[in-house]
Amino acid sequence: MISCPSSCNTKHYNEFYNFRARVLVARASADSSDDSVPFAPLRLESPVGQLLEQISQTHPHLLPAAIDQQLENLQTAKDAKKEESSASSQDSLYKRIAEIKEKENRTALEEIMYCSIMHNFLDNNISMIPKISTTSDPTGRVDIWPNQELKLEAIHSAEAFEMIQSHLSLVLGERFVGPLQTIIQISKIKLGKLYAA
Repeated sequence: MISCPSSCNTKHYNEFYNFRARVLVARASADSSDDSVPFAPLRLESPVGQLLEQISQTHPHLLPAAIDQQLENLQTAKDAKKEESSASSQDSLYKRIAEIKEKENRTALEEIMYCSIMHNFLDNNISMIPKISTTSDPTGRVDIWPNQELKLEAIHSAEAFEMIQSHLSLVLGERFVGPLQTIIQISKIKLGKLYAA
């Protein structure tokens, strides 16, 4: 048992245990022989997002229909809210409840869109979290991910790909030459000016 001196804040004491638990979970996951890959890098928080994630893992062929159904449910709830808000008086409590509900609906919509995009990636066998194979590099570098450039091009239309390239050439100027994995440095100020204009 770790003793906490009187000057120790209980918040920091609890953070130590939370950090320790996270490290243990990470180690357990790394050592496990389970080959399951998470659905996506983003952890879905809303009940709708978690439902869609579950469907994508158990019945991926049903995901497009489930996405359409959830979008219809959100639209129906929005229409009902409009009718209800015009009929009832709005005091501060009801306004606050409506704000919280609107935030929940926005989160659900974002996660539905995310799941739809993820479905397109999974349909083209593009892993959002690719497995990193063991390295033969003597330094132990493992930051080399499999090249998925051709698969990624299948996601977008030729027009969208052309738009992306023109945007990159606008942002990077003449430095946009070479393969996509080329690293180009640009200052945050210059980048901010480009998007502020």
